[in-house]
Amino acid sequence: MERYNRQSNGYGIFAPSPLATAVKTAAGAQFCPACANLIGAYQFAGGSGSSRFSYQPDRLNFQPRIGVAFAANTKTVLRAGFGMYDLGVYAVGSSDGFGSTTPFVASADGNITPASTLSNPFPGGLIAPTGTALSGATDLGLTPSIIYPDYRTPISYQYSAGFQRSLPGGFLLDVSYVGNLTTRLPVNATINSSDIPIAQLNQPSSYYTRNVANPFAGLLTNNSALNGPTTSLQNLLSPYPQYSSLTINNIPIGRNRYDSAQLVISRRFANGLTFMANYTKAKTLEQLAFLNPQDYNAASPTASHLDKRLIPFDVAQRVSVLGTYELPFGKGKRFGSDLPRPLMYVFGNWKVGWNIANQSGFPINFPNAAPLINQSAKPSGSGQSIYHWFNTSIFPTTSQAPFTLRNYPSRFPDVRFMGVHSVDMSLIKEFPIKERLRGQLRADFTNLFNHPYFTNAASLDVTNASFGQLQLSQQNDPRIVYMDFKILF
Repeated sequence: MERYNRQSNGYGIFAPSPLATAVKTAAGAQFCPACANLIGAYQFAGGSGSSRFSYQPDRLNFQPRIGVAFAANTKTVLRAGFGMYDLGVYAVGSSDGFGSTTPFVASADGNITPASTLSNPFPGGLIAPTGTALSGATDLGLTPSIIYPDYRTPISYQYSAGFQRSLPGGFLLDVSYVGNLTTRLPVNATINSSDIPIAQLNQPSSYYTRNVANPFAGLLTNNSALNGPTTSLQNLLSPYPQYSSLTINNIPIGRNRYDSAQLVISRRFANGLTFMANYTKAKTLEQLAFLNPQDYNAASPTASHLDKRLIPFDVAQRVSVLGTYELPFGKGKRFGSDLPRPLMYVFGNWKVGWNIANQSGFPINFPNAAPLINQSAKPSGSGQSIYHWFNTSIFPTTSQAPFTLRNYPSRFPDVRFMGVHSVDMSLIKEFPIKERLRGQLRADFTNLFNHPYFTNAASLDVTNASFGQLQLSQQNDPRIVYMDFKILF
C-alpha cells in the first residue's frame, strides 16, 4: 500500500539561504560560523520542478509472512513463524507559509527595556501568511517545521519459535521465544540556539550570552529579537541562525527491539478446576531520541547517533497465575452431597477464583548529572526504601553545566520503580430457590493485600532535597471489596 501526502507546502530546508550573500559582508559575520556558507531555505512541493509530494512516497511495501508447525510426536508440536509488516504513520506536510504565528517579544535587549506594552503587544504588526510568494525566504526568523524529504514508513519484523507439550493431568506446556524488531521509526530533531557546534562548547556561560554585532540586522523582520543591531552570540552559533529554531520531523532512523522468553502452563476446565500460569522474561530497547542536539547529522543521520535505552514501560519479568476452582462440597460434589438443606445453603457449592500478578517495575529516568564514579546506582540488600530508592551518593550536588555535551544515559539500565504485587480473588456461591429460580452471592476482592504501587520519582534533580525519593502518589487502586446478590432465572 502506498502512503504519501499531496499537500503543496514546504518539504525541504537544505537549499542555500537567500541571505547567504548579505550576511557574508555584514558587520559581525565573523561571529557566525554558519554564515560563511549559510543554508536553510524552503523548497515548496510542486514548485521549481520539484515533486508535488511533501516527502517521497514509499511504493514498495513487501510484507511476507511464513509459519511452520511440526508434530514431533503425539504429545509435542514445534512451531515457528516470521512476518514483515509496514506500519502506518500519520505524516502530513507543514502549513508554513500558509499559516502564520506572530511571536510575542517582551524585550530586545535582555529585559532591560520592554519592547511591547499591554495596549500594543505587537508593535510591528501581525505576520500575514505569504503562501509561496517568498519562496526560500519564507518564515525567516521564525520556527519552521518540515518532514524529512526521504521519509519512509516503518517496518516491523516479527518472529517466534517454540514448542507445545501435553503433560499428565490435562496440563499443557507452551515455551516460546518471541521477538520484534522495528526499524525506520520516525525521529524528530529540533535545532535552536542551544545546538552549538561541539568545537565551541565548554566556555563560560557569559561567553555565549554576550551581545555581538548582528549580521542579520534588518533582515529578519518577522522576529525583532533576532533583527536588532546586536544579538547574543549563542544565536549565531546555531547551524541555522536565521531561524529561532528548526524542527525536522519523521527522520526514518528510529529503532525498537523486543526480545522475550515466554512460558505458559494451562489446564482446561476439568474436575472443577481451570488454571493458567504465565512467566515472561523480556527486554525492549529503543533508539528514538538524540542524547544531544549536536548528535543529529543532517548529511547522514543513522540510528547510531541515537540514545539506546530501555523503553519507559519495559517489564523485565512478569509472573501471573489465574484460575477458578469449584470447591468439592455440596450437592453433586465429592463431599457433603447429603448435607441437610440448611447446611447445604451455608457450606455447599462455592466457587473461588484468583488472579495473582507479580512484575518488575518500570525503568527510571537518569538524573540531570553524570555520576562521580562508574558504579551502578542500584542499592544492595535492605538499603532501598521509599525515601532512598537508589544510591544518590554517587552523584554530584550540582547539575550538568550549561553549554556542555551530555555523556551519560537518559534512563537507568538497572534501577526501576516499585514492581506490581497484586492479588485479586472472587468467591461465588449459587443455590436453588425454585425449579427455574436460583440465587447467586458473589464477593470480589481487588488488591486483596493492599499493596501500593508507586511509579513516579519525587525528583531527579541532584540539587533537590527530594532527589532519589519516590513520589507518594499511589498508581493502583487500594483494596476494594465488592459484594452483590443476584436472582437468576
